[in-house]
Amino acid sequence: MKRPTKNSVSKFIYVNGLYTSFADEVQAQVAGQRTKARTVFSAFAVGFDYTMYLNRYLYGWTLNVLTGNVDIAKTLNVSYPRRSFLGVQTGPELGYRINADMDLSYGLGLLYRDINSVGGSFVISNQINVKFRLTPRLTFFQNFGNYGKPKSYSYSVGMRWLL
Repeated sequence: MKRPTKNSVSKFIYVNGLYTSFADEVQAQVAGQRTKARTVFSAFAVGFDYTMYLNRYLYGWTLNVLTGNVDIAKTLNVSYPRRSFLGVQTGPELGYRINADMDLSYGLGLLYRDINSVGGSFVISNQINVKFRLTPRLTFFQNFGNYGKPKSYSYSVGMRWLL
């Protein structure tokens, strides 16, 4: 006879605020033709996290709205002024609760960004997420990753509050 085990399932909704910076390539309009240009984005974001813990494993979904600035590199001897952009980022997250105060997870995200006077585009991101609980309701987090291209990177730092 096997003793029945209790599955511990916990579900939480967080509101978060973060600063993010990432580099990527965009299609820029230069002298009537479109060309790839390296860009550096910096933005502030607000959003929601849904997190479900099943024993020590976590499953989640994130939705963030971003706004910030884009620096587009000089392309074909044409310099660009700083542009503003709006974006929406969403995606699933899988991870492990290391201890009562720390989670480590992987997030796969889809980011839509609309750059003023350049246009919109979709990109897929890969993120490693580290979360530290400072209080039972407040969590500090950092995300590191890329956008699947050799010269891209992303970094985020923020706080989330349990609703």
